Amino acid sequence: MQSSLCIPICLFILVITIPSTPWAKRRNKNRSGKDCEKGTHNCHKDATCINTRRSFRCRCKPGFTGNGKSCQDKDECSNENGGCVHTCINSPGNYTCQCFPGFYLAPDGHGCLDKNECLDRRGGCEHQCINTLGSYECRCNSGYSLQSNGRNCQVGTWCKTNLGCEHFCSSQRDGACSCLYGYTLVNGRQCLQTCKHGNGGCQHKCLDTPQGPVCSCADQYKLKDDKKTCRPSCGVKNGGCERKCTDLTEGPVCSCPRGYRLHQDGRSCLDIDECRGGNGGCSHKCVNTRGSYECTCPKGFKVDHDQRSCKDINECSVNGTCDHICVNKPGSHHCECRKGYQLYGGSHCSDVNECSNNNGGCEKNCENFDGGYTCTCGKGYKLHPNNKDCIESTRCIDIKTPAKADMSSTILSGGNRQVIIECKDPRARFTSGHVGRAVYECGPSTDYLWTFEKENKSLATCSGYYRFYVSNINTSIC
Repeated sequence: MQSSLCIPICLFILVITIPSTPWAKRRNKNRSGKDCEKGTHNCHKDATCINTRRSFRCRCKPGFTGNGKSCQDKDECSNENGGCVHTCINSPGNYTCQCFPGFYLAPDGHGCLDKNECLDRRGGCEHQCINTLGSYECRCNSGYSLQSNGRNCQVGTWCKTNLGCEHFCSSQRDGACSCLYGYTLVNGRQCLQTCKHGNGGCQHKCLDTPQGPVCSCADQYKLKDDKKTCRPSCGVKNGGCERKCTDLTEGPVCSCPRGYRLHQDGRSCLDIDECRGGNGGCSHKCVNTRGSYECTCPKGFKVDHDQRSCKDINECSVNGTCDHICVNKPGSHHCECRKGYQLYGGSHCSDVNECSNNNGGCEKNCENFDGGYTCTCGKGYKLHPNNKDCIESTRCIDIKTPAKADMSSTILSGGNRQVIIECKDPRARFTSGHVGRAVYECGPSTDYLWTFEKENKSLATCSGYYRFYVSNINTSIC
């Protein structure tokens, strides 16, 4: 009973389950790689969403740190003041440099340069304006003295003449000297500048001491001989040098690596075209590159060890260049084939079917094989010594009388034919090593082959006889 109920239930579950799997895959497939566009990601507001093949990843924007899902502002000012020589102001994802009053921001966005206030309506001075580092001073013409506001002038010099006040006096009754803002009174008469006035005359940092302001420089800067202004070292944007920077007493000095020369601006480096002079020493072609050059060679040659001259490439030293024979030559090579083969494709060799051309010159049958061919004869015939013609197998080939020799022929009992060869000149010798005369036979007992044929030897021939005299010695050479 239980088994009968399981069948419809299992089928129902199977029907519901099977199509759900590919549908889910199709859904995930359509969603993959598009979360950033659809906004279905969880990246932080200060992060960038980057699509991947199956999902996405988050990366904090510049000026922020974190894993992309949580990003915090990076305080650039906490590290060496952000490179600012005066004030560094941090902001979300960024920072800016500001300068003290009397200075303006340098083009690099970090340094501070002196502002010449006297250029703007004489700095508000009634008579004369004298620019100083980080500030300015108003002075009066002869017969006048500076008022307490530090700008206007009044007739007379009573405070200076009678009291010796450096700046001004509060009144002629009590005779007390006073100083402008940012100065402190010393010895009742003199005024000593402090860091509150024009940053104490310092370009970067100012420290008040009993003797007056002491100047110092921001990190990676060095104090000049005037003890007030600062110069950048090679640690500040490489001293403005494009390549190499060297710190010297007078400041950073730029130089260039080998293959470059210093531009007239003293900072940039220009490439030296070595190929313009003597072709760079190259035997063939010189190609200039940034900071260097290289020698190149024509096809079939390579640059030798001296990197200047050209050396022939021996293509034949590489296995497989040619199927059979490789012949190297300057700048190139060519392939050759052994006898019985023909060249194709410039490097490959294929068998020549000699039998296809006039039957290979064979009188009867021609049999081709790789690299050659052979002539054969039918039953009752044998191949002539010329390896082409056919003669009866029961017949001896005819022998021609060798040069400078006599030959006689005799039929022996049993049917063999005998020939005797003798040199005409008794002083001559056989080249085959015979002494006196050479005797050969051919017939039924030799299978109709001459005995020199059966021994794979050549027919005997006679040498010449010469006589000449050397130092009255009679010498003969055979």
